[in-house]
Amino acid sequence: MLVVAIRGEAAGRDAAAARLTGALTARGRRVAVIAACAGPLGIDEPGKDSYEHAAAGARDVLTVSEPRWARVHRNPAPVAPRLADLAPLAREAEVVFALGFDEPIRPCLVVEAGAGEGARVLTADGGAQALRLDKPDAIADLIERLSEESR
Repeated sequence: MLVVAIRGEAAGRDAAAARLTGALTARGRRVAVIAACAGPLGIDEPGKDSYEHAAAGARDVLTVSEPRWARVHRNPAPVAPRLADLAPLAREAEVVFALGFDEPIRPCLVVEAGAGEGARVLTADGGAQALRLDKPDAIADLIERLSEESR
């Protein structure tokens, strides 16, 4: 599994993750996205079973249907999410995009603020490569190469 951080303004970061997910899944790769947000999650609302079960004391609630499932986990005390704890949950993925984490992660795709379609990819060896976000296949090529190197 290769974990790639995507940093930058939220809108550009999210758009980059969506483009790259599309490019890699079109190649048959299994991709996961782990996105940290500062506020509460909107999927666990009062009145919903998942909320009520948690309010009764359940630490984990899984909501399941045929096409999808979701797990809501509650920490006993508020704690910043750590990618090292969350990445193993995406164990079936070949590539995991990590959005909204402050941890030092390499490789890292930095979406340039105000640069329109520009991005820099910082590789694990400290190198940097300028790429265009409107050319997601070029970035996907680099991610696949880095994935092969990390095995």
